[in-house]
Amino acid sequence: MLVCLQERAKAFATPACLFETSPSCMRAASSSTLRFQYLGQYLLRYVEREEGKAAQAELFAQAATLASAQEQKKADAEAEVKLAEENAAKPLPGQEDLELLLGVSKEVPDLYERILELVKAGTGATSCYIGVKGETAEGPDGEPSKPTITWLAGTGGSNMADCAQVGVAEDDGGEGPPPEGVSFELFKGAEPPEGAEGEEEGGEPGLVYPTELVIPNVVRHPNMKFFGPPKIGAYAAVPIK
Repeated sequence: MLVCLQERAKAFATPACLFETSPSCMRAASSSTLRFQYLGQYLLRYVEREEGKAAQAELFAQAATLASAQEQKKADAEAEVKLAEENAAKPLPGQEDLELLLGVSKEVPDLYERILELVKAGTGATSCYIGVKGETAEGPDGEPSKPTITWLAGTGGSNMADCAQVGVAEDDGGEGPPPEGVSFELFKGAEPPEGAEGEEEGGEPGLVYPTELVIPNVVRHPNMKFFGPPKIGAYAAVPIK
């Protein structure tokens, strides 16, 4: 449309009388040219404004689409978390029967393997094992006792039964060898925050102890103890009192 108008403006701007020497013809041609130039500039500005509006509308539409996608992504994530919580609240196959057995059994160690297999299934872990905290005897030269962990049972393939680890004495001062494994971090108490109450653990009232230990990458932790070839993965430990 603009091209046509511009071409028309050029056509009307060069009438035959322009080639004559009459002043009146030249004034008429000049006036006609100015009118067409003004009209052409006006139409160009109009088109620019309309194109700007269209571009702005497109940007608004893209922003609305992006906002809608983000809201949908957030809603999907919340729904996924809710579904995971609902599934976690449901008992695992065999869990209710095992809880009944634990309530009446006098030999809980006999159920260790079943308990660990259930924990493994519920967490998706590669293996699961259970141990008990102990202490070494004092040395002949007054060497202080050290905490130990003796693993009692494990899921199939873990090969953890009867394995043991030795920690570091509390008054070691960091001068001795490092502990054999990271699980000993669960036995280290810290002063509670101001206003909070501590708990009693191992004859040390008022200290706060970790409720869990999570190592995201085991091969990067210097104190990780491997009972076989090191493998990439994570490690989690929870104390049972």
